[in-house]
Amino acid sequence: ILSVHGCKERGIMSHPAAVVGGRGVEVFVENLRDSPWCTHGPTLLFERFYQDREPRRFFACSAHRKRSGCAFFQWADDEETAEKRAVRREIYQAARDAETDHGKLYESVKGALGKPSSLSAVCTDCSCVVDKKDLKLPLHRDHNIVRDLPVSKLVQPTQFLPALEDSNSHAQYLFSERATSCILSQLQRLNVRHVVCLGAPRIHEAIVAARVAKRESLSGMHSFLLDWDRRFAAFFSPKECQQFNMFNHHFFDSEHGEKNLKRFLSKATASNVAIVMDPPFGGLARPLAACIDWLYGLAEANCKKDSGEPSESILSPASRAGRFSVSTIWVFPYFLESAVCEAMPPMTMLDFKVDYDNHPLFTSVGRKKVEKRKSPVRLFTNIAGDQFMLPSSEGYRLCAPCQRYVAKENEHCSKCQTCPTKHGSTYVHCGKCKKCVKPERAHCSSCKMCQPPSHDCRGERPAEELQDTACHRCGEVGHKRRHCPENDRQESRPKAKRVKKR
Repeated sequence: ILSVHGCKERGIMSHPAAVVGGRGVEVFVENLRDSPWCTHGPTLLFERFYQDREPRRFFACSAHRKRSGCAFFQWADDEETAEKRAVRREIYQAARDAETDHGKLYESVKGALGKPSSLSAVCTDCSCVVDKKDLKLPLHRDHNIVRDLPVSKLVQPTQFLPALEDSNSHAQYLFSERATSCILSQLQRLNVRHVVCLGAPRIHEAIVAARVAKRESLSGMHSFLLDWDRRFAAFFSPKECQQFNMFNHHFFDSEHGEKNLKRFLSKATASNVAIVMDPPFGGLARPLAACIDWLYGLAEANCKKDSGEPSESILSPASRAGRFSVSTIWVFPYFLESAVCEAMPPMTMLDFKVDYDNHPLFTSVGRKKVEKRKSPVRLFTNIAGDQFMLPSSEGYRLCAPCQRYVAKENEHCSKCQTCPTKHGSTYVHCGKCKKCVKPERAHCSSCKMCQPPSHDCRGERPAEELQDTACHRCGEVGHKRRHCPENDRQESRPKAKRVKKR
């Protein structure tokens, strides 16, 4: 689960379940298909912990952070009747039936792609290609029209469609050309030919645009986009793009979505397929890791078998030692490293700073601004650190002892035996903490750790103010619920039988 403090630090809010009162909430990702459904697919099961009573579980929408986005809520111990479940499915199906068929949406772009020398007009309000004779129709009279677009630009809709900006549901931040180029150049160098893009439309667009323009760069690469944004259906074939909820791995086109993805994977081998995921930063790590795990299962079942397993030289030793997996890149803030690595242990964080074209702080427009406040967004991957080469033009270099590429400010510590700097200036070693810390921090004897000079000293704070750092189950500070000694005692107790309500 994302920490509330970590989310507030960057103005990012997590799922409402993670910011309620009491001692916090845990999420469960098993048996999603058995959960009640809202209009965004299977809901997630949460367990809410209280200070003065027993914890209680409930189902809530996986995609929306506030009830205004999706009002679904159900206590887990409230039995759902067959009639109620059927009504929910009918509501879900009615919402899907009301949407225009993906194939029909794509027809106008498909027709334009057949005329490579022509210029097109796009209505960004309707997200569709408009014939010149239809521009004066009442339907488009007051809409925003982008004119004279070459065919190669039609398959790059993020260049002309306004980005989604609702921070309470799905705000869109788009990779800069620098970030896109770094990721794709490395995938191409590692002989990746099939890329599954989870919410990373700029990667998908670059691959499709290169193919349409018949450019040698990225030649031979193919991509499949899984994204929440329904508007992309008008610009990409259903065979290479599907509306998708990555928090419950749900296809909104239940009839064709998974079939088309399986068909895409069947043309790849495990060694030349990769996953690139750029999720909302307020998302919970465990459901996202479950989605990647689910994709691993699809790849294992549908990809062609490798001869000699050439991917072993690409993946990290930890990833090769575990279950079947493919090359994966997960884009997330550095301060959520523990959440990512706990959810997917083979993942390690790279030093590359990901920037965005339309982020108010971490943008590639005006490099001085980026340097002044460097992006906290990083790449997490199961690709071996010495195989993912970061650009030397930006000062990244290979650290021989660590066997990974590091930023110029990230100096190797002989005491820690690692390159410890994650963000900002070079970290310094604290002999009392026995680890490297940010240079502006000093060791506090009361807190028994390095803290900012103006911090709220733990030794002077009452116990009730420390409850957010305490274990959800026993209330003690120093460990998390997952490692609580009470877990063993709880599992040894006989479980009460659940009585169905009539």
